[in-house]
Amino acid sequence: MKISLLKKIAIILSVYLYSFAYTQANAKVDERAGFKSLKLGQDYNDFSSLFPVASKNPNKIVGIWRTNDDELSKLFDNEISHFELTFDKSSKKLVTIEAAILITKPYTDPIVFNTYKSVADNLVSVLGKPTEVFKDSYGMCWVGERIFMSVNINPQDLKLDKNNNAIGTTTISFVVDSSIIENKKNLKNGF
Repeated sequence: MKISLLKKIAIILSVYLYSFAYTQANAKVDERAGFKSLKLGQDYNDFSSLFPVASKNPNKIVGIWRTNDDELSKLFDNEISHFELTFDKSSKKLVTIEAAILITKPYTDPIVFNTYKSVADNLVSVLGKPTEVFKDSYGMCWVGERIFMSVNINPQDLKLDKNNNAIGTTTISFVVDSSIIENKKNLKNGF
């Protein structure tokens, strides 16, 4: 099968334009560098009520944090259940903030999708068009020079009750992360 020169040029150009567009940093993401008064780089000792949990990465400290601070209790109009905070083990600085909205409905329930859509639409109005929309799951991300932000649906414990109705819980997660970008910079090209 022969591909014409014009088609080859079109393919190469589209790949180049896509990669150029994808690598454009979103300055709004870097300006925020956190969630409201929670900022990446804060010290571990600023979080006295942090409940430590096991971390898969030995270089990180992870904990669940709840607050009574009204400013931090909502993501737009949605109640935040808790935060999962990740700190660099050596510097004790905050590198990831994950705000969790817990919905006591299975991910197949329209309430879950409507809540996700509301959060996603609000984030688009604040941060602009996402860098990437995940096609295989409900999620999207915005990438800056130093910061990565994402929102996604995380299904939990889906099962059927005795009447074959779906029951379960779902978490909608909003993540602000500085370590993903740093790790990407440290990657080497090739194999």
